[in-house]
Amino acid sequence: MNVTTVLNENLQFSSVRLEDRRAFLRVPERMLFAAGTKFYKWTSFPLVGPRGITPWWSFVNRTVLSDGFVAEGFRDSEVYASRLGVSPRS
Repeated sequence: MNVTTVLNENLQFSSVRLEDRRAFLRVPERMLFAAGTKFYKWTSFPLVGPRGITPWWSFVNRTVLSDGFVAEGFRDSEVYASRLGVSPRS
């Protein structure tokens, strides 16, 4: 039996605090990722908080999204940071 968990299933973007919405260039679209997709985030807060999943996550591995956009992964961040002479978190 396959079980799917959908985080923020009932979240409406218009209900998100204005200061949090400003981080987005457009209204985010809900996406379903395959089981086993790995994410990371640089904050000390948990991935899922009292208001649902936080928006500050990234892929561990480079991932091609359904619209063809290539979302870079953690290793890409390490390479760029090394070239800039800064920490990946910076």
